[in-house]
Amino acid sequence: MIKKLLVAIPAYNEEEKIGEVIQNIPGKLSGVSEVHVLVIDDGSTDNTAKIAGDSGAKVIKNYFNMGYGVAFSKGLQYSLDNNFDLMVSIDGDAQ
Repeated sequence: MIKKLLVAIPAYNEEEKIGEVIQNIPGKLSGVSEVHVLVIDDGSTDNTAKIAGDSGAKVIKNYFNMGYGVAFSKGLQYSLDNNFDLMVSIDGDAQ
């Protein structure tokens, strides 16, 4: 059984899709005790971070675009720092 699952979503200027992406993540999964959602906003100039937070995600914000690799690494570091058993990464644009 997985106790804590982190769904990490690197995102850049995804205000049109990020809310939908977060809402489509199941709050409960068979064999998983806790599902958490983290959006790593990679310097977006739109409302990605606000919409993500309003949709229930924890948000880490880069104040300028650092690239997908850095955003992914920040999600991975967050998962390690917070003792998640498993991290999965999905795209912020629902593709």
